[in-house]
Amino acid sequence: MEYNPSSRRQRYSDDANVAAPPAIEIARYGRLRLEVIVAVRSLTERIQLTPEERELILRHGYPFDRLTRALRRHSSSEAIRTISMSTFELDMLIGELSRSFNHGQCGPDEDAVIDLCERLEYAQHSGDGDLDILQ
Repeated sequence: MEYNPSSRRQRYSDDANVAAPPAIEIARYGRLRLEVIVAVRSLTERIQLTPEERELILRHGYPFDRLTRALRRHSSSEAIRTISMSTFELDMLIGELSRSFNHGQCGPDEDAVIDLCERLEYAQHSGDGDLDILQ
């Protein structure tokens, strides 16, 4: 496979031209490696997360590599941080947290995981990822 950055075209062995995205991330989904295209302009979901929620996501959410790096960058902070993600990443994150809960893989974190899922679903449907809903 050959890549020409000036024309933003990718040429495959069958000579079909496909427009190349501005950013490509190789992500890990469970044990499968997936190629996930994440353009900066697609990071439309902004979610405020506590340190505990960030840890739950890393432990039970199987986030994509880009999101994992963002969460780990703030892992030592005790402050609430706003994490940006794409709609697709948010949808997959909710799905993975729900899957972990449904398969009994959360152990003592079950209540916290289901609460986090509900908050993320609220943010997904309302567009409000701020923590003020908890007050």
